[in-house]
Amino acid sequence: MLTSATFNFPLRAGFHMSDRNRVDLDWISGMFTWRYRNKLTVERTIAIHSYHLIPYGAVEPYYESKYNK
Repeated sequence: MLTSATFNFPLRAGFHMSDRNRVDLDWISGMFTWRYRNKLTVERTIAIHSYHLIPYGAVEPYYESKYNK
């Protein structure tokens, strides 16, 4: 089972930040495991004539109960 929530925040100078929180619940070989993932993304739209480019940077740390890390 997968559960997630995403929050969006406008920033100054045309930047946009999103924060996605996700929990994965699973049964592997009869053992219950879960994983928490948090993805932060920052992006900004750049217009060049009729083209719109969206460069971005993202980081996604996570915790896995199976490994306690």
